[in-house]
Amino acid sequence: MVAPVEEFRRLTEHPEELEDFFHASYPGVIPNLLSAESAKEQFFRRDHLSLMSIKCGKIGYGDSCVLLGDSSHTMPPFYGMGMNTGLEDVRVLFEQFVDPAHREDVYSSIDTFCPRGVTKSYTDYRIPDVQAMTDIACNHFEELKEGVPGPTTVARKK
Repeated sequence: MVAPVEEFRRLTEHPEELEDFFHASYPGVIPNLLSAESAKEQFFRRDHLSLMSIKCGKIGYGDSCVLLGDSSHTMPPFYGMGMNTGLEDVRVLFEQFVDPAHREDVYSSIDTFCPRGVTKSYTDYRIPDVQAMTDIACNHFEELKEGVPGPTTVARKK
């Protein structure tokens, strides 16, 4: 369930309004997928967490550590690119920055596997792409909040 924080607060304070909220915001969920009792029980049993995004400006430390995936970027899930972006982090690191002669030799020596300067080079190369993907996911979330046929979305797509 996705809703503004104020909506969660209101429904928590006025649980009698929960069924009407579902009918208005998620038509057909009650009673087709969940009973009103089950929806209410699940609503109050689960934590109401905020959606967030994280964009790091630096994703490496010296020449010994680089952050990949959600440790260096998170994004709202609605665009479906969080895991793909994390997997792409690994692919880019290995294809672009790890010496091909030592790719199979991951455990022998950090100096041959990931030579000096790779962490900074990887950061400089990867940050713009990851931040752009995070922005795209956040913008898509805004489109969904406004409603796909909203005026901003329609104007931008013309």
